[in-house]
Amino acid sequence: MKDPHFKHWVGSLFYAKEGMVPMDRNIADALNVLQGRALYEGREKSVEVRIAGHQGELYVDLANDRWETIEITTSGWRVISDSPVRFRRTHGMLALPTAARGGNLSELRKFVNVGSDEQFLMMVGWLLASLRPNSPYPVLVLEGNQGSAKSTASKFLRSLVDPNTASVRSTPRSERDLIVAASDSWFKALEKYSEVPPWLPA
Repeated sequence: MKDPHFKHWVGSLFYAKEGMVPMDRNIADALNVLQGRALYEGREKSVEVRIAGHQGELYVDLANDRWETIEITTSGWRVISDSPVRFRRTHGMLALPTAARGGNLSELRKFVNVGSDEQFLMMVGWLLASLRPNSPYPVLVLEGNQGSAKSTASKFLRSLVDPNTASVRSTPRSERDLIVAASDSWFKALEKYSEVPPWLPA
């Protein structure tokens, strides 16, 4: 209820219905009532970030203004606007482009600097695994000399799954910093590692 967007939304509903600006005290009272009803009367539901599973199907939040979601099943995929999964939008999250049919995974090859077909297939396998709604997840490590476009590849791969204004991040200072950062996004890209700290989960 501390989100200013929700407060503004409630205020806009009041103005649309009554034709007048509500006082701050009335808005605060309304928010308290709504919060109490949500806590003690509403059904508890899980809220996901970007990707979630539901009854054996996969849902990917496009994070656009229309609140559209890609539903992926064993028979194919479609874009829907009435997802059974509740998603939340975090600070820095960017929208995925509207999905289009007819693409080919081989088209990705020209955007990443990999040395062999085997390495490219491993990257594609990791990319597909990153869409899993549950762990375990493989960790992708990009190695190469300075200037070999490792950061560029990280940004590109993230843009395909979970685009964000902070596409790559430097080494977190502690486990707490890592957990806080990871809770706000599905995909976490870390760069410029010379060694992995002992506390960093693999």
